[in-house]
Amino acid sequence: MAPPLVTLTSDFGLRDYYVGAMKGVVLSLAPSARIVDISHDIGAQDVLEGAFVLHYAAREFPPGTIHCAIVDPGVGSARRALAFASQEQLWVGPDNGLLSFALQDATGPIYAIDSARVGSGRQSATFHGRDLFAPAAAQLANGWSLSDLGNPIADPVYLDAATRQVDADGIDGRIIHVDRFGNLVSNIAHTDIAPFAHAPCIRIGRAQPLHELKKTYTDVAPGQLVALIGSAELVEISVNGGSAARQLGVERGTSIRVEAQHTA
Repeated sequence: MAPPLVTLTSDFGLRDYYVGAMKGVVLSLAPSARIVDISHDIGAQDVLEGAFVLHYAAREFPPGTIHCAIVDPGVGSARRALAFASQEQLWVGPDNGLLSFALQDATGPIYAIDSARVGSGRQSATFHGRDLFAPAAAQLANGWSLSDLGNPIADPVYLDAATRQVDADGIDGRIIHVDRFGNLVSNIAHTDIAPFAHAPCIRIGRAQPLHELKKTYTDVAPGQLVALIGSAELVEISVNGGSAARQLGVERGTSIRVEAQHTA
């Protein structure tokens, strides 16, 4: 049997001791675990960025992977800590929307982690990554069941950005990620627009509507806007050889609508 696989995602960066301390806790409690870093470069306290990066990286991991994620502006407050199963994987993190995308496909109960059951013995009010989430992930790697960690809840927190609105004519979404190239990634999936993908009208910001989905960036001339289905299988607005975010002056949270193209 392969050793248990634990991933770590955080906004801690690598300059400080935080990531190293979490790895030490996991390996002390579950020495056979393999640890993989998804990212520790999430923007400070940027829950939506963490949710996006975690979800679309986690899809590539094998069943049974344990994902431990910490982007936690509310650390030390009354916010809960979650553990649950989704997409044949296990998830541990704060109840602040960070796990929204996985929660949409959760299988079975969602548990609020009880620190008295899994705590490392230290209970810092400012470092639950080390004292709560890493121990919970390690015990799951040791074979604990989710129910060993705490009690079920019925009202986990979801980010608004994880949902889109569908009507008879189209879909309203928003830009949920701007990558380092300036590509604008929406929360509208390729499956959402199947009924009118052959003749779409894509509206974003003050730009002229785009009326075609291309396959890749170079299907338009350099410097031109292009709409396509990106690697996350989401509608994406880009510029061939440039930055759509800069060219359009668009930021994350901007609305985007995809609808059927109307002809006179």
